[in-house]
Amino acid sequence: MCKIPDIKDQIPLLGIAHKFLNVELKDYIKIMFEVFDVNIPIQKTWFALKLAIVPNTPEQFKTIFTSPYCINKPTVIYDGFFSKYGIISTNGEVQDKHRKILSNSMTPTILNQLNPIFNEKIKNFVKKISEKVEKSEFNIYNYVAACTLEALMKGQFQHDHDCYGSEVIEAFENSKEIMMRRIVQPWMSFKPFFNISKLAKDAKKVFNPIHKKVNEIINVNQHLKIHKDQKVGVLISQLLNFKNEFSEEEIRDEIFIWIFGGYETTALTLSTCLLMLAMHKKVQQKVIEEIENSKFDERFDITNEETQNFPYIESVLKETMRLFPVAPIILRETTAEIELEGHKIPKDTILVLPIYLVQRNKDIWGDDAENFNPERFEDKKNQ
Repeated sequence: MCKIPDIKDQIPLLGIAHKFLNVELKDYIKIMFEVFDVNIPIQKTWFALKLAIVPNTPEQFKTIFTSPYCINKPTVIYDGFFSKYGIISTNGEVQDKHRKILSNSMTPTILNQLNPIFNEKIKNFVKKISEKVEKSEFNIYNYVAACTLEALMKGQFQHDHDCYGSEVIEAFENSKEIMMRRIVQPWMSFKPFFNISKLAKDAKKVFNPIHKKVNEIINVNQHLKIHKDQKVGVLISQLLNFKNEFSEEEIRDEIFIWIFGGYETTALTLSTCLLMLAMHKKVQQKVIEEIENSKFDERFDITNEETQNFPYIESVLKETMRLFPVAPIILRETTAEIELEGHKIPKDTILVLPIYLVQRNKDIWGDDAENFNPERFEDKKNQ
């Protein structure tokens, strides 16, 4: 372990936590990747008094993702998402139970059944932004976020809610900084300290409209479930059908994390993709030509089968996700000793996987790794 290089500018036992004091949310990831050295295959640091290892090669990632001892998430970090029983934070038998039941909400058959909702919400989105085009500047992310949240709410929760200008989106967006501050400042992981902090007071205020919306979703669907002739949302029906297995807190936490993880990740990727198209005119033109050359008629709904007819658009989305992964860092915690790069990594070690850096590594992607180049995914070895 002593032979693993230390991350630069760290403090013993606290790691790089001091670098996040009085820093804006937009700079968090930038700071983190400035201290990770892409040329060093493995480094070590500390987080909340715990040893943390930073692997930096696809081979190490494969070892971690295929190991039965690297499945758990570090609760000292994931508690920062304020969703103790949501699937993103749970481990062990609790996670297995949630995953087994909730995976039924995301099968190909279910997604195909939700297709009319996707089309409905996309058409409304197009109508909304058409009213803005060639007028004053506007933040397209807010519109994409409203579209994805509406589709999620109606499909998974049978809750048809107008999300354009919604206080729920505003609350979730404001919650990001609170979550990140709790995660990157390890002293906030200790509940007695957090509970008396200003951050806790801010969190209560920000999360209030979200908790009200979650309660509204539960009440509406419990009513629909009583009237069996009415359809209940896909995900909420799974939660309510297994109510004997899910506590009320588990149900609330799952709805919270599915709303946040469901709309925000999709909205971020799609709005970033639109930004890339605006910045790269040649790519934009190829996308337009692919759509015009297809048999797709915008007067009708697009089906899942028809989405297979747009390989270049698929490459554009993949390249967007390569450069701008929605999860730039993934964290795991070892439940037994493992080996990485010839080093023995002990049990209870936090593993920090810098997805963002690996997906921009020139040794993997070539000299143009930092460039937006969808054509790279036309090469089968990159698919």
